[in-house]
Amino acid sequence: MRTGKKQTLIAVAILWGLLQVSVASAVTLRFSPLDQNMELGEQGTVSIMLDEVLEVRTIEVTVTFDGNIISSLEGGGGAAFQDLPCYVWEDFSADENQWTGFAVSMGFDCFVVGPGELFTWNFEAVGYGPSDITAISVVLLDAAGVEYPDVELANGTVLVEGGESAVGDGLPFAQPRITAMPNPFNPMTNIKFWLPEATDARLSIYDMSGRCVRKLLDGPVSSEWTSVRWNGRGDQGRAAPSGIYLYQLVTKKKTLSGRLTLAR
Repeated sequence: MRTGKKQTLIAVAILWGLLQVSVASAVTLRFSPLDQNMELGEQGTVSIMLDEVLEVRTIEVTVTFDGNIISSLEGGGGAAFQDLPCYVWEDFSADENQWTGFAVSMGFDCFVVGPGELFTWNFEAVGYGPSDITAISVVLLDAAGVEYPDVELANGTVLVEGGESAVGDGLPFAQPRITAMPNPFNPMTNIKFWLPEATDARLSIYDMSGRCVRKLLDGPVSSEWTSVRWNGRGDQGRAAPSGIYLYQLVTKKKTLSGRLTLAR
């Protein structure tokens, strides 16, 4: 074999090996349940789940939420860590709108092998409306203590509705609220909003270039929860491609907006 051809084959083999390592290093976690509805005073649980066959020695995560809607109670390593035969070092701390927790298996040859539940968080519904559950930092270490370089954890949502106001003012909350569930979605999602007074409103979907894809609502709405469904199609009936979209609610006094991910 000529030297040039041999060197080319070696380079291709090295590149393929690096590509395989890169693909294997990407880790996707998920909140479970991704979206949930609750009543005032009810307690709930959100788990962080791993769906891959993967070795994990450590998880450390920081999550934000709306402290006006839900209140943090406690958190700790999930069932995958609790089932280990070795000691698990774990800790959890929280303030009004954020919590941080970690779990570490301490045995030399003792670690989690996914799939499984890596972490759990317990909370209580203390106010009306939607709260995003957003991971702002997620660190996973493998069995050797090496960090996985690419870890993804999409937002979850908690919606609290029904019952009396937690603040005793007779109103669910003072400011308008809007949320969309499920998110990400396929093939459809429900956009729900609450306004403090009856008014005219326009609800539209935009792509990331600012083009209006679909006008969902344009007219009077009442001062209560309103739900509008989007089936992932444009005004002409064509299916919108996968991607990120913006939903925007415009009234005389307020503009509310958020992001949607369509995953076909």
